[in-house]
Amino acid sequence: MTVPDHPAAGKLRLLSRRSFLRWTATLGASLAIQAICPVGANAAVWSGVPVLAYHPVFTDDWTVEAFRQQMHILHQLKMRTISFRALIWHLENGTTPQGRVILSVDDIGAAKACCDREGNLAGPYATFWLQMYPEFRRYGFQAVLGVVTGDIPEEASGWDWRKIRFLQSLGYELASHSVSHNYQMVGRDGGLTREQALHEFADSKEAIRQHCGIDPVGYVWPFNAVNYKEDAAALYPALITYGEGGAVQRLEQLAAVPRYHAELHQGADFRSMMERYSTVPATSHLHPRTRRGSVLYVVQPGDSLGRIAAAHGITVAALVEANRYRYPDLGSAVLRVAMRLQVPTGRSFLGGP
Repeated sequence: MTVPDHPAAGKLRLLSRRSFLRWTATLGASLAIQAICPVGANAAVWSGVPVLAYHPVFTDDWTVEAFRQQMHILHQLKMRTISFRALIWHLENGTTPQGRVILSVDDIGAAKACCDREGNLAGPYATFWLQMYPEFRRYGFQAVLGVVTGDIPEEASGWDWRKIRFLQSLGYELASHSVSHNYQMVGRDGGLTREQALHEFADSKEAIRQHCGIDPVGYVWPFNAVNYKEDAAALYPALITYGEGGAVQRLEQLAAVPRYHAELHQGADFRSMMERYSTVPATSHLHPRTRRGSVLYVVQPGDSLGRIAAAHGITVAALVEANRYRYPDLGSAVLRVAMRLQVPTGRSFLGGP
């Protein structure tokens, strides 16, 4: 069912963001809930991998503090993140991971600008890097990034492929979120033709392949506009929806992956919901179990790149590469005392099996 075919489609542009989320979540739940949890089943014993939907936007109703609380709750429940690629592997081999969650963040690259008129970081770009990314890193979580691929440059002050590859190197999974993220997808200005839809599906996949060296396995429907689904399914094993309907337990659910909208489940409601999927019977404070791919080194008087690299058993090139995002001129610049360098350890956590 496409959004434009729904009787309320004409009112969509009048809905607030929060009302739209509630509407799509309710619609998705009504379509999917029987497939996930049969009548009479006890919701308290649901199993599977829940998928949480986030956007790099905060409001008066959905605050940074609420997001941080959710990350802390997941950590307390010993939930670990997993990718769609790893989930597919498990399901194809007849297993369902327990105590795992997929954190999906939409609209990466949709708003490329990074600063306001005064030059301060602002907008969704700043929200991700200053508020969401530090929380993911704090607990060793990786997210699935829904990338809007149209017109993303190789290097820029805002979103660019260089930064997306950086996140990929940390274990973040890349999914397509279309080329244009255009409102035509929900029927505005006549809607999409099949040729236009194929462009959104195929060209976004090709862009991720060319710039990041991997074929994405997931396609996140923009605005939950499910158009030409068979064509999308021919390119992507996982089609990710807006509707709520429980957790992913079976391969057939990948054709319409349900997601919980985290901003609609805050505080005690969120904890209660996630306890269904946790393997921890009682909650208590836990230390992060991150398998770190790098360690922090603070430059001391008399240090050189060669000395630091030798002390950690790595090459100077590897040290420069690990710090290219924070110190892009490290290879040619003079070290300064108190510089904070990331020294690669050779270990990484990719969220897979």
